[in-house]
Amino acid sequence: MGLLALFAGSALVLLWMGSENPTTDRGTGPGAGIDVPEIEPGGGETRLSTPSGTGLKGLVRETQPTAPGRAEVPGDLSLGNRPLRTPPNRFVGANGSLRGTVEVKGSVVFPRSWSLVLSPSSILIGSETAEARRVEFNAGEREFHIEDLPLAGYDVRAVAEGMNCASQPILIERTSAHPFIVLHLTPAGFLEGDVADQDGVPLDGVPVVVESAQDGRRWEAESDALGRWRVDDLPDGQYKVLLGHPHSPIDKPEWIRFQAPSMRLPPKTVPTMAAIDIRVIDMDNRAVADARITGSGNAGGYISGTSDPTGHFLARYLPEGRYRLSAQHPQAGKRRQAVDIKKGDITSIVIQLRP
Repeated sequence: MGLLALFAGSALVLLWMGSENPTTDRGTGPGAGIDVPEIEPGGGETRLSTPSGTGLKGLVRETQPTAPGRAEVPGDLSLGNRPLRTPPNRFVGANGSLRGTVEVKGSVVFPRSWSLVLSPSSILIGSETAEARRVEFNAGEREFHIEDLPLAGYDVRAVAEGMNCASQPILIERTSAHPFIVLHLTPAGFLEGDVADQDGVPLDGVPVVVESAQDGRRWEAESDALGRWRVDDLPDGQYKVLLGHPHSPIDKPEWIRFQAPSMRLPPKTVPTMAAIDIRVIDMDNRAVADARITGSGNAGGYISGTSDPTGHFLARYLPEGRYRLSAQHPQAGKRRQAVDIKKGDITSIVIQLRP
């Protein structure tokens, strides 16, 4: 009986100790046996330490607020402001290289001239050590081999007139220093729209500027007699669409995300504006053709153009106010002049050049 009591007491003690020091039960369901990443403080920001064997490979760097025209990190890879820790020495070592080919589909004609553009990646780690490159090809080459590239994260794309190419992120690192990629060129598209006055009457001659948010490149057009305008050979991307001169647009700019083959914007209404009919003459009162005319208003508005064979230039779609004009010609001379204009009116002015 004494021995039985001793064994029973020992069992109770062991059970009590087990309840005070429970062990972690990983279970048998999804995620069983997978270590949970530890959250560690690091320089005032939270960093995620990812164990080996999980699905995250440590490729995505810290993300910043998305800027216009900038691609967002896919939701299953982005960690917000918690970047993945870069393994030590990942980008230390001899420079690498990049090989690849550019392809087109079907009957699309491959461009004779195109550019290969490498830039620091917007989503991959290691972008701080990337070296921007732009390599020109002018003989219809389809294959490329770029040598002596610092180990880093890059975005790579082909650029050709009237063509699209999706940017590809590529990691050149110590364990993969000479990767190979395939880029695809596809036809660009066109963007179109309409402009009219407040009564719905189509307006012709309205300047339209489409500006890339990525590199600032501009496409320009002008509305026709039916108020229609169109910009061709526009690559996919984010753009700012302006009516009027870029320095003094008629209305607020519109940001769009364009994707080929085409896109049509809602009709635009232009408020009542003013105009200046400018005539340029010389000291003998003869019309001066090809005189360069510029000007700006105190309430906005920008003028830039050249006089026609009769010496005339019509500056339209201007906000009312006081304008300072300048006209000059290599032989006839130059002259500056001011004029006040009101909306709804066409104000005529004669500028006489002096040597």
